Amino acid sequence: MQFIVPAKPKLRPSPPVGSAWIHEVKFDGWRVQLQKYGRTVAIYTKNGHHCAHKFELIAAALTYLPVRSCIIDGELTASDEYGLPNFYALHFHNGRTERCVWAFDLLYLHGHDLRERPLSERKHRLEKLVLKSRRLAALFRKFHRWCQTPCDRGSHGP
Repeated sequence: MQFIVPAKPKLRPSPPVGSAWIHEVKFDGWRVQLQKYGRTVAIYTKNGHHCAHKFELIAAALTYLPVRSCIIDGELTASDEYGLPNFYALHFHNGRTERCVWAFDLLYLHGHDLRERPLSERKHRLEKLVLKSRRLAALFRKFHRWCQTPCDRGSHGP
């Protein structure tokens, strides 16, 4: 599988409105693309640099996904001692901080390109995929609780 260049965000004076739009939290992290093909996994930065060697536990977790192939778009974060995303901790990992990928899109599944499918469908498939793995589901539930009220926890937001 090849790296897919991600869409770049566009700066606007205000967020779009209407039912055709969804809004997601921007965490203080790195945009990443997670790929699994058979037993081979890869993690790419938004510029296409392979970085799985820096995030071995996350790369190992990808092997637990119950699929033969997939590409997931997400954001890699590290947390401080209070559980809040901390960009500095991502760069200077000291072993005391947790690292996490906030997966937000499923681009490929079992060799099929899903990018033309509706985003809501891709998100639903992504959640089902993560929840199929007991190991990943436990992590997903832990971080999903945190994600419910990010502005209350001190994260950036509108």
